[in-house]
Amino acid sequence: MTGSVEFFNPNEITYESTFEFTTAPEANAAFLYDNDLRITLSSDGSADGVNEKFKITFDSAKQINFVGIFNHNIKNGNIKYLDVSLAEQAFSPAITYSNNSTENDAFVVTEQTCYGIVINCTETQDAGEKYIGELRALYKFAELTRPYDFKPTPLFASSLKNKVDGGVDRVINGIKFGGTFEFQLLDSEVDTYMQLFERGRYFFIYQASLSSDKVKQYFRVQDQYPVNVANSPTLKLPSSLVDDVSWTGSLQVKEI
Repeated sequence: MTGSVEFFNPNEITYESTFEFTTAPEANAAFLYDNDLRITLSSDGSADGVNEKFKITFDSAKQINFVGIFNHNIKNGNIKYLDVSLAEQAFSPAITYSNNSTENDAFVVTEQTCYGIVINCTETQDAGEKYIGELRALYKFAELTRPYDFKPTPLFASSLKNKVDGGVDRVINGIKFGGTFEFQLLDSEVDTYMQLFERGRYFFIYQASLSSDKVKQYFRVQDQYPVNVANSPTLKLPSSLVDDVSWTGSLQVKEI
């Protein structure tokens, strides 16, 4: 594989943020950060051509270098950050929508001190209510390049229920992400590898850069998962030689 497995701190949009929406119910603000892309925060009677503002003010200054917005229908609009005066400012590069047709977007921006984030949506792709399934304001703290193997192990919470006619129903209570990455060239990244095991809180893992077309599950733009490390470090040298021999290591993660 080429590319990197990327790691991000938890979403800076939380229950501690303050939410102001033009028509969308603020009581549903948690839909923006609940890690469920299917449930959307939607405007209420916001006509096409009229701006719907989704304004989130953080409880303190946050460092951001990545914005993810998933399962949305924004056709025309923009995403900006709030400066120390709570004025809207453009990211670098600017995040704008003009006759857009994508529903899932990830934006790498220059690291920025933000006091909030704002989405302005003037028109939708379907002339319906403006909606957003998930909004993430993140900081990428590390990456590991060139994994040579990835084994997805989705975690199913399910049970079988016997039917009166002798058949069975399968009840799915939840599906979580799980997977194992194998690395062979960790020489310059051993500290990064160990940092993941030494963390005391979860992080987002992102594999989109490993794929050029980004259409396969686990490698799509929207496939970003909040996980914890589930194994112990497995660093080793493939021979007794130390110099000019690359470390190998395994990383197993499971969604929170």
